Amino acid sequence: PPVGPLADIITQYVLHKRSCGYEYHIEEGLLFCFSQFSLGYAINGKTIPEKLLADWLSFRTEEKATTCKARRNTTRSFVLYAKEYGYAAVLPVLPELKAIKYIPYIFSEDELARLFAAADNRRQYSGTDKHLIVPVLLRLVYSCGLRATEATSLRWKDADLDKGVLTIRFGKNQKDRLIPVAPSMLEIMKEYRLRLARPPEPTDSIFRTKYLGRPSRHQLYHWFRAVLFDAGIGHGGKGTGPRLHDLRHTFCTQALRKLLREGCDINVALPILA
Repeated sequence: PPVGPLADIITQYVLHKRSCGYEYHIEEGLLFCFSQFSLGYAINGKTIPEKLLADWLSFRTEEKATTCKARRNTTRSFVLYAKEYGYAAVLPVLPELKAIKYIPYIFSEDELARLFAAADNRRQYSGTDKHLIVPVLLRLVYSCGLRATEATSLRWKDADLDKGVLTIRFGKNQKDRLIPVAPSMLEIMKEYRLRLARPPEPTDSIFRTKYLGRPSRHQLYHWFRAVLFDAGIGHGGKGTGPRLHDLRHTFCTQALRKLLREGCDINVALPILA
């Protein structure tokens, strides 16, 4: 939970956003950091000092513009909410930041083959199914065009391996959707389920870590970096890529090419792909 004199209004705001249907996890983390940051400032009553906001929202040389913009947007929304509940606050005027747009990395077929081979050859760790999880997770993200967090949120009850359909629950914008799964991917998932150290229950996560939770973003990043290294695919450092999400971009690119090769009109192909 948040700390300091702004803890109550921050908690109230987070609960308000979730009542509107937002997950609000990353933003909650930012506001928790803001509450810690505020401990170094004198806050009297229902006041959010302008100096506190100016220091908190200022750009830091070690961060990306997108990180700073996320902090500013979350904090501004919170401050506007707090003002509705009697808090005095003045948002400082700050220079606009221009974020460098990330250009997706499209893997070649050779790179994909090397990537999956490297994932298959990950060594086994005692007490964990990581050596089984990584190759299946990468293939599922790529073959179904999933977001990584959608894949790690899947439970066995969401995967109908007989009909070949995945149910994505509470995806982007809190939308559910059905995803078809290729027959070859279904066979991989069936074999994966049989090889797990503990037979899974329907409510278990498909990708279950040593402590039975789903993999975190931090774990996914490090797993993917390790596989890229083993596959001999260069990486430009954190925030540059290739990223795990680029497997989704590669899926979209290859699926669109396939539709066009089959003679599908581009105006018809894009809605099908979507």
